[in-house]
Amino acid sequence: MLSALIEFIHRLRDAAIPISMVEALDATQSLRHIDLSSRAELRAALEAALVKRAEHRASFAALFDVYFAPRRTAAPRSGGASPSPADLTGEGASQELLQALLDALQRNDEGALRAIAALAVQQFGGINETRVGSQHYHLYRVLRHLDLSNLLQRVIHAAGEGGDDATLLDDRLLRDEQRHRIEEFRRLLADDPTAAGERPRLEAWTALVLAGLDTSRARLGAMLNPPLRPPATLAAMARTLDLALGGRLEIGVRSAGEGVEEYARTLREILVDGPPLSVEITAPPEIGVAARVADDVVIPATALQDVRALCEQIRAGCEAAGRDPAGLGIALEVPVSIGRTSAEAHARASDEPRFREIGHPAKFGIFGTLEQCQARAIELAHLGVTDLRCILPNTPDVHDAIAQLTAIVVGTIGVLAPHSPRSKAPDPPPGWGGRHG
Repeated sequence: MLSALIEFIHRLRDAAIPISMVEALDATQSLRHIDLSSRAELRAALEAALVKRAEHRASFAALFDVYFAPRRTAAPRSGGASPSPADLTGEGASQELLQALLDALQRNDEGALRAIAALAVQQFGGINETRVGSQHYHLYRVLRHLDLSNLLQRVIHAAGEGGDDATLLDDRLLRDEQRHRIEEFRRLLADDPTAAGERPRLEAWTALVLAGLDTSRARLGAMLNPPLRPPATLAAMARTLDLALGGRLEIGVRSAGEGVEEYARTLREILVDGPPLSVEITAPPEIGVAARVADDVVIPATALQDVRALCEQIRAGCEAAGRDPAGLGIALEVPVSIGRTSAEAHARASDEPRFREIGHPAKFGIFGTLEQCQARAIELAHLGVTDLRCILPNTPDVHDAIAQLTAIVVGTIGVLAPHSPRSKAPDPPPGWGGRHG
């Protein structure tokens, strides 16, 4: 339900319905006080929390009917025959989406049309199926389900029911206008990133709010692009979320041009004693920026070819900025695949497509058995890395991988400090003499 709510809020924002982080949190909290099996109660709770203006109710209603369509059960067939695939593919939800699309076209609601286009690609495009297709293939599947030519006739027919006084010119103008709206909707379908095979992104702040509700100790944060929000707006959002999380928020700023240092410095001035601030580095000039304004520097997973050289450059950047290198944390985004055996680690890594983009953990990251991963973590710590931001394979047993990963840093913290000697191996049990020659 939480993941569905995140996506629903994301679509409402696509429809130009403003929803703040606090309102998203209120909507989430309201789910605890209603009967989730009642669509009426769910709709009333979400509308009360998320809709502030009367003009947004129509878009909310259309998207709610699509996203939380009533379940329909297939009627039993004579002779005990199994239901057809059409009975099992959400035909009811499809009709709800088509009706919402028809209503949005009649109102010329651009925000709702944009959100419905994204939903249509997600529902009909077959993006999550095993078969890999081109953008044209996914778009073809969507257009086949929507049948826009038939939809155009329905829109024109509905618009022409207002009376019999329309002239031929009025009819022509009406058809041209509705045809233009259909073509604009077709363009929205083609421009949707999901149609190109990309995974739809969730809005970071809403996801952090919902993740905070399900955790009590984990620190939460996101790497943000500075141009998207003014620093004062971001600072206000961060302060609110940090209070809601009990001081567990961290803010990260991606490298995005010459304005990063000024942006980060403004954040620090507004958020006095606020959440820790990290700056990502992808080039040597950014090391100086991080040394002057950040609590931590983040080395992205795509820059792991030579961690030793990067750590040395960071220490040199701190000295050039007049800062003690020990006062700047070095965080490393690192791909990780751990298993009880190397075969298990290989199997988990092979299921994660992102490793094909950033590099296999065996080459650039932390990989292997618990003992091998622990040795690699100690090696990175001795190079100067203070924080590991692990990228785990998204496998069904990821909870088991997390438990194994946690175990690699259990023990004496001193051995993980840079340049510290390794801890001695444990003594054998009393009475154990080993092999005798």
